[in-house]
Amino acid sequence: MKDAKKLNKNSISKNFLKKTETEKNYKYEFYQLTMWNKNITDNMLNVVIIKAIQLSTYQVSYCNLFTTDLTLSYDKIVDYY
Repeated sequence: MKDAKKLNKNSISKNFLKKTETEKNYKYEFYQLTMWNKNITDNMLNVVIIKAIQLSTYQVSYCNLFTTDLTLSYDKIVDYY
């Protein structure tokens, strides 16, 4: 996603969705994509975005994880953090 100006977390394509799980009163969606961020490094970043939806209120929160190791799968990145 080198040409994107800014990622809109509310409209991430389902093509990047790796896993959905429900636990207690929350639904979690795990997305993984490779992005460019010249402010952090001149390299590509392997980004995992975890979207948490509180099912009774539909309040949404996000957790962003990233690494320069492009070979890691989303679950490994989550485990390492």
